[in-house]
Amino acid sequence: MEKEKRELYVATVSPDDNMKSAIVSLKETGGNRYLLLKVNETDMNSIISEFTGVYYPQPLLYSLFAGCLEMLKIQMSRALIYKIENGRFYAYIYLKVDGALIRMDARTSDAVLMAMRMKAPILIYEDVLAAEALRQEGIKDVKTGVMLQPDTDEFLISDSIELLQKALDKAINMENYELAAQLQREIEKQQQQKNQAPQ
Repeated sequence: MEKEKRELYVATVSPDDNMKSAIVSLKETGGNRYLLLKVNETDMNSIISEFTGVYYPQPLLYSLFAGCLEMLKIQMSRALIYKIENGRFYAYIYLKVDGALIRMDARTSDAVLMAMRMKAPILIYEDVLAAEALRQEGIKDVKTGVMLQPDTDEFLISDSIELLQKALDKAINMENYELAAQLQREIEKQQQQKNQAPQ
């Protein structure tokens, strides 16, 4: 009997103060459970890029790999988080090649990134989600204690602007002015959307 699965999506990305790692919140589609995934700096930057839609001038490794698959007409069917062991999640990616389905081991962060990049669903076994998820109606801001609703546009836009600003500061520090200009334009665009949103 096939195990029951649930679909997840990336709801929020919360970098630490030094922008060296982040907590990625994966939310259950149509539900109120969250899975928290800690990622390193490289994965964080890649996920922020996919999350905000602001890309580096040259492709990062996951994007290069996804581009190669697409050129070879290989589709990604899904990412699957299938177990947790000693606090670490394990995942597969499934690729469609000439009518066959190929399963490959992947780091969970890579599986999530590939799914985001190739527009494939992120799935998890129900028993893993039930054991590891945070069940709450929203995410509590640890500074204010206010429950934030990640499904509201205003929250997502504010969160995205904050992420973009941190990425902009980092790009300026690295003297990557081409990326900084692109990030600045995206911040201005999202700020305008926020100002036009109904209060």
